[in-house]
Amino acid sequence: MNYIQLYKRLRNIYTTDEGTIRIPDSDISFHNLPFSSTPITGGKEPAGYRFDKKIYNALLRYYLKLNTYSNEYIFHSLNEKDENITENNSFNYIIVKKQSSGRANSCILLLHGLNERSWDKYLPWAFDLVSKTNKPVILFPLAFHMNRAPHEWSDPRLMREVSNERSRLFPEVASSTFANAALSTRLQFSPTRFLLSGVQTFYDIVKLLDNIRHDDHPHLSKGAPFDIFGYSIGAFLSQMLMMSNPKDHFSNSKLFLFCGGCTMDRMQPVSKAIMDSEAALALKNFYIDNNGNEFLNDEMIQSTLAQFEEGGKIFESMLDHTKMEEFRNSKFKTFADRCMIIPLQKDTVMSPESVDATLGKIMCNNIHPDDFPYQYTHENPFPVNERITGQVNESFHRIFDCAERFLT
Repeated sequence: MNYIQLYKRLRNIYTTDEGTIRIPDSDISFHNLPFSSTPITGGKEPAGYRFDKKIYNALLRYYLKLNTYSNEYIFHSLNEKDENITENNSFNYIIVKKQSSGRANSCILLLHGLNERSWDKYLPWAFDLVSKTNKPVILFPLAFHMNRAPHEWSDPRLMREVSNERSRLFPEVASSTFANAALSTRLQFSPTRFLLSGVQTFYDIVKLLDNIRHDDHPHLSKGAPFDIFGYSIGAFLSQMLMMSNPKDHFSNSKLFLFCGGCTMDRMQPVSKAIMDSEAALALKNFYIDNNGNEFLNDEMIQSTLAQFEEGGKIFESMLDHTKMEEFRNSKFKTFADRCMIIPLQKDTVMSPESVDATLGKIMCNNIHPDDFPYQYTHENPFPVNERITGQVNESFHRIFDCAERFLT
């Protein structure tokens, strides 16, 4: 079965409604497991903007009066605290494993990209890794992504109206689409969400590993070690997990980075599938420009980073490749012999040059750029296109054979 056939088959089989989904003619199954997250307390007011409060609220009320879709489906979560979004706090994650393996002694954690709403493209990734390594793979959703977000944020009809409203408000906006309207609106009006959602996901993963260490997992044995497959923004989070090594959970872990590995300033996230230009500009202004003054002076951010302990300093070091280089590299050195990075030549979001600027001094021998003989993007490296089935299949297996050799 080639990659495209596998993709279509698994997409049709997987459902979030069942606890266990067995794949016919295979010894691999999907398991939906419940998880309860502890929300990161944020502010009720949109953070990152220093407008006069009265003027800001008046302008916001006027905008919402004229833009009913943004008001109903997006902005209510700006006026409500994010910790009240129940989908983000109680959700299922997926473990993919061989049915005959019992409780496994090791596992691979696969972390996905930014603004993802469906597991479809990752199901064959996980299936192939399980087949080749015999290790279970955990597909864990980032905060406010996948099944951790309200259904409305994925509704093309509703989000197309939100995108139209954004285009009227910002006539020069680029790459505004129904697919990125929810994320773009939330991050533009509150850039602190980028950090807060990352911190929540960080602690969720630590909690998951704590449960395994305490022999409280149905499919993994006590203390089963984790390797990580990090893709896109999942690579960014993976690096911080390895750099901080909370509770020594990742002391012996291997890290495989695909289409990722660079600092935030080297990312080019404007994309119809990720975020529009106004959201990207808001993040850049808040975290990077003006020596990061907005980011460094925000009281809520600093309070969060203080609770994050050394993780706060690690996050700051991953914002600008020209700053805190000595500290960042000292952390990279702790796992340089346990890391492999594959950027793609045509990737414009996290280019090979950007990855090299971040990791090249410490891990130059670990970086192996690749390229495929068809048109692909950062968001869609293996397009489901019947006309290039053979090329996509060959490229997919080249990358995942490499991952298998490294992670086994």
